[in-house]
Amino acid sequence: MDPIETIPGAVSHLDRANVDTDQIIPKQFLKRVERTGFGQYLFFDWAKEPDWSLPRTPFLVTGRNFGCGSSREHAPWALADYGFKAVVAPPFENILPSTCTKIRLMAIAIGEADLPAPVTVATLCYGLAVVGAAFVLTWASEAAERDLSQSLALAFLALVAVLPEYAVDMYFAWTAGHRPEYAAYAAANMTGGNRLLVGLGWGTVVGVFWF
Repeated sequence: MDPIETIPGAVSHLDRANVDTDQIIPKQFLKRVERTGFGQYLFFDWAKEPDWSLPRTPFLVTGRNFGCGSSREHAPWALADYGFKAVVAPPFENILPSTCTKIRLMAIAIGEADLPAPVTVATLCYGLAVVGAAFVLTWASEAAERDLSQSLALAFLALVAVLPEYAVDMYFAWTAGHRPEYAAYAAANMTGGNRLLVGLGWGTVVGVFWF
């Protein structure tokens, strides 16, 4: 058997943790004798969801503990028959990787350090960045008033504060026009960033200088 050196291609993302083998391939489809034809039943119950989308690409990136449950070799058969050549996840359930290697389906485990930051940490960092931006803009406004009138400095400050946000708004709105999955990003971006800057950022600046 020749070693696998390179697998080119795109990536599909399944953002779910603790996916067991019965969710990968339900038990009612295990009566087939052949090892082929299971791909059409992959994630059979989830595929009925209205917003389900799982492109047939060489790579599947999943959540933690993928392939838990019973040691069902039909699970890697279904994954391979669907078109996947490698499954990437944080620590797998112990049995799945060994069954994958028997059919040349790579099971690639990544460490916890390679994962994105938890939501609470990411939110805290984002909030600190918003407050920091408000302080920087306040300092810039005061510095600009030495050479510009107060009204002109404030107008320029307002433009600097909102122009990047509106540029991102335009990008997401334009992209959502031909890629509907971006509609949620467009809506969230149009309602979130400016309100955080005005409500949280400026409020913090005023509170610090007041007290």
